[in-house]
Amino acid sequence: MWLADHLTLEAEVAVKFISSEAARKSPTITKRFAREARIASRLTSPHVVRIYDHGVTDTRTPYIVMQRLVGESLGERIQRSGRLPLQQVALALG
Repeated sequence: MWLADHLTLEAEVAVKFISSEAARKSPTITKRFAREARIASRLTSPHVVRIYDHGVTDTRTPYIVMQRLVGESLGERIQRSGRLPLQQVALALG
């Protein structure tokens, strides 16, 4: 995951890539990656990042441009607080 400045939106975004080598070796990976972007762009939830764009660079590297989130990862949260109570997880999935 990379941080970038989206020039037309004037916003900091996250960019997810698949290596061009992996994409060349397996067209299925590229298709799944594009499918991930299309499906995620249709989801509206405070628990899912917004997708702004997706495609393939000039060097055949697939990418997804998405909302940049600030905060701790789930792994960091579990490390800090320990196991999450079931009720809290259920509310977050809500």
